[in-house]
Amino acid sequence: MDQPDQLKALRETLGDYYAKLKGLSRYISFLFVTGVSRNSILDLSAPINHIIDVSIDSEYGAALGFTQDELEKYFDPWLTESALSLKTSKSQLLKELKAYYNGFSFDGEKRVYNPFSILTFFSKEEKKFDNYWFDTATAKNLVDYMKDKRLTVEEFSGATISRHFARLSPALDRADPMSFLYQAGYLCLRRVPKEVGVKGGPVSKELDALPPVESDRVKFSATTFEYYALDYPNVETRSATSKLALESILGDKVQTENSIARMKAAFDNADVNGVIAEYNGLLARLPYEDYKKRLAKTYARGSTIVDPLELLCRSLLFAWLWGVGLRPSGDLHGRHGRSAIVVPHKGRDFVIELKISSDTVQDDRAKAKEALSQMLTSDYAAGLDNPILLGLVVNEPQRQATTWVTRDGLKGADVWTLPKPPRPAASPPKGSDHPRPKQTRPDPKARPPKAEKL
Repeated sequence: MDQPDQLKALRETLGDYYAKLKGLSRYISFLFVTGVSRNSILDLSAPINHIIDVSIDSEYGAALGFTQDELEKYFDPWLTESALSLKTSKSQLLKELKAYYNGFSFDGEKRVYNPFSILTFFSKEEKKFDNYWFDTATAKNLVDYMKDKRLTVEEFSGATISRHFARLSPALDRADPMSFLYQAGYLCLRRVPKEVGVKGGPVSKELDALPPVESDRVKFSATTFEYYALDYPNVETRSATSKLALESILGDKVQTENSIARMKAAFDNADVNGVIAEYNGLLARLPYEDYKKRLAKTYARGSTIVDPLELLCRSLLFAWLWGVGLRPSGDLHGRHGRSAIVVPHKGRDFVIELKISSDTVQDDRAKAKEALSQMLTSDYAAGLDNPILLGLVVNEPQRQATTWVTRDGLKGADVWTLPKPPRPAASPPKGSDHPRPKQTRPDPKARPPKAEKL
């Protein structure tokens, strides 16, 4: 991707190879080619125009990978052994395996397991859910790509595409980010009912007004067009991609892993202040120019333009949570519009509502009260296990979470953490040559003050 000369040489080599295959067609009765990317990487339509692309055909949807039935039928001894090793039931193990390694789909409907990940899981003496397939790839290219394009992990999750997009993606070096992540295998297809269109809204009704189209092979109306949604296949892929997104901001893998460990410990101990300290550290590490350019992007959900700062802050928090190994949900849309983020962990559900404020303590507090009220008056926490509600406010000029209010349970007492107003600088004595003391902002990496009950 970042070495065009080598990419050109690779295309020429592969082009020559496919051209020779084409010349030997009379000797080849069957040739089956697989890979994480379709043949658009070659950008050589002439040498390979005799190959039939079956990438998204339902007939071949389960040709590669293990189906759920195949896993349970052929791997029963290993499932039994793994359940005993993890001290869990076989049914619970199957549920976790499905969430972590299943979900790859080539036709948008059938779903299969990643063979490498599931076989590696079974082969380990110490059974552990880990990112086995993702760790086999060189992640640097993806980190650099995400940093260069300023991508967020949730930006494309659930985005609707057409069948035409899935069939005719451009070459990798000219692909937009959505095409790149799809071709590289980080996003996969989900079939969408034809009544559903762009993310968050219905297909334009103008399609229904289009006349039927006739061809030599088939007669169809525009309303029979198929749509797909792009999404991460499973926990392994989303978690690993989230770690790479964090690495693109924090700078290196060691810092990312250390920060993730601290965040995990904070959630283990229900330490809200510790969680926010790490989140503020992430916001502080985002370069200012990068921050400004991200805010210059336009984000839309259906016909609604989304506040780019709020989306950025929510996406960073979401990437952090997935990178930690948690499984947040409810990030972008719900029955009542955009929902709070729900993070289940160790028998508790953390419910987080994030707001953006101006540069005043009064506005910070008002936004925090609004966030808490929104969670209480909606059904965000209905049916959750022992919820902890967190109304979190990010102060736009400071680029930090400055105010938050927590409630342990739906009827517990509110605990506030507020920014302390800066002390006015002392005026020097009249006639003194001493300069006025300089006011400074608090260190964004410092731990937040202890919460106070008000």
